[in-house]
Amino acid sequence: MRDVRFRFGLAASVLGFVTAISGTAAAQGAIEPPVEQQPAPPTPAQPPAQTEGAASPVTAPPAVTGAATEPTPPVSVTPPPPVPSRGVEMHDGFYFRAGLGLGGLMGKLTDEEDEELSLSGFSVLSELAFGGTPVPGVVIGGGIYTGNVSTTTYEVDLDGGGSVSIDGSSSTVGLIAPFVDVYPNPEQGLHFGGAIGLGVVTADEGDDDDDFYFPPDKYSGVGLGLMAQAGYEAWVADQWSIGGVARLLFVRATLKPEDDDVEGMDVKASVFVPGVLFTATYH
Repeated sequence: MRDVRFRFGLAASVLGFVTAISGTAAAQGAIEPPVEQQPAPPTPAQPPAQTEGAASPVTAPPAVTGAATEPTPPVSVTPPPPVPSRGVEMHDGFYFRAGLGLGGLMGKLTDEEDEELSLSGFSVLSELAFGGTPVPGVVIGGGIYTGNVSTTTYEVDLDGGGSVSIDGSSSTVGLIAPFVDVYPNPEQGLHFGGAIGLGVVTADEGDDDDDFYFPPDKYSGVGLGLMAQAGYEAWVADQWSIGGVARLLFVRATLKPEDDDVEGMDVKASVFVPGVLFTATYH
């Protein structure tokens, strides 16, 4: 009886030990399978082979969600105005002017005995001037200004009253002088000018076929000359302009006969030559 109990107890102990070992192994298998039974990790996808000469693909940045996008207003760009070349249609640099026009002649002659003689006539005017422009719009130079009369009329007052008119020969009034010509706006054509210098007056001898003629000889002399003018010109090219000018020429000179053998006295001449000229200017 005691032998049976011993064997039964030994068998129960062995069975409990085996059961415990089996439960432990089963628990370990549920947590992690053997290494040889784990699935292999997935192979990463390889990028497609790049063809030679093809552009590399560019991955677009992810779109931003949730932010409002406002359209960019168009930008208007106005090109700057063209800058004109220096000196084009600008009164600067070298200056040249030529003018031709018509005018009158008026004045008087006074001899040494204070007897006066009036003179008048129709004159052809001319101008030739050269200069430079130290400041845009301000011209300084030298010029020749003339008035030529083909027939000069002399009027003599008689002692008993009245007067006698004598048609003489040609006469000339001229001025050689430095001048200043000013353009208030160097880009426009309005200008004012003046000159002062050497004045010249000549009077040819009258026709001696007449019973009474004057002057008895050719007279000429030099003295003080003045010129004043105002005008306007319009651009016709980059450097050329044309226009008109109103001019007044004044000369006061002492005239002497050309032939010393001719009886006569020196006379003082005061002559005005007003007129209008057509001008062409390179500036």
